[in-house]
Amino acid sequence: MNAIFHFTNARLLDAEAGVLRDGLGVLVKDGRIAEVGSGIAAPSEAEIADGTLAIETPRVMVEGVVPVPAELAGLPRKQWPGPKPAIGVIDLGPEAHLVWTRVAPAEWVEALAASRLAREAGLEVRRLTNADEVLSALSDAEHHWLAIVNPYGEAFPVPAEDQWQAVLRAIRAYVATGGCWWETGGHSFYQAYVREGDGWRMVTIGTGGADTLGIPVGAGDVDQMPEPLHVTDEGAQVLGEEVTGALAGLSSSVNRGIPGDGPAPVTWVAGQRGGFIGGYRLNGWGWLCRIGGFWPNRDVAIPVVRAALEHLYESPPAPVPADPMPQLWHFAIERVR
Repeated sequence: MNAIFHFTNARLLDAEAGVLRDGLGVLVKDGRIAEVGSGIAAPSEAEIADGTLAIETPRVMVEGVVPVPAELAGLPRKQWPGPKPAIGVIDLGPEAHLVWTRVAPAEWVEALAASRLAREAGLEVRRLTNADEVLSALSDAEHHWLAIVNPYGEAFPVPAEDQWQAVLRAIRAYVATGGCWWETGGHSFYQAYVREGDGWRMVTIGTGGADTLGIPVGAGDVDQMPEPLHVTDEGAQVLGEEVTGALAGLSSSVNRGIPGDGPAPVTWVAGQRGGFIGGYRLNGWGWLCRIGGFWPNRDVAIPVVRAALEHLYESPPAPVPADPMPQLWHFAIERVR
């Protein structure tokens, strides 16, 4: 039997009242997509067997989300066309001090250069020494940068005091289109570094930095004691058995952690008070990752970042989260000959 399935879809804003919005349509013919309405993906299969109709409803994307390009979906990063990507580590020199972290840029460069990505896959670890170099890496549309690590805790470089929002927009765009940005401690984007003469001047942005990106940051006492950490089930899939086992029994302060609310965070390492290390998608298919605490344990931070980047390179892009809004589907079946 061949059939045409006319789907209509609406976002269910109030399940009890039945209030609907944003009608969409899909047409499936002979078990394959014939037409798709705007904003949704097609069902992968529609079959009639033994009198049973099996239909997988389309995946509905959040409005404004950047999807994985079709030519890259399902393809591990190491198999993408073009030259091998680099890993960037921001290194502003001795004049810029770390903020709520003790893991210096040189340690990150050394640790990443010793990773399988560098030793076996041949990826280069490069220093980014000023705001212009960081912006250039962020704006690269050819995916030449697998990741950018910011070792300065809650501080990040900007070309001018009034341009911190432009840098955050560049970070958002980089993450939305497949990049990976790592924040390594403290309250992310709380301070900005501006070049002044031969040194750097720190400008306080406050909570507006993280708020601009829509990522909530947890709270806690500045001198909060370290607490036991554990790898989540999702974290174990990303970090692998070796790193998951090595983290057992380790601790760190989780006083600027990753709350469970906000734009669907993913937590890989957690403490007793909530998420410690994890990431956000920022309406795209990359990752903005955070280490959420003051003075993070380097024996936790470095192995987790290294393992996460190895997983990122060896795996296809993770699917973009679907719209969490309840959906109401209607369809009609028309027999055809």
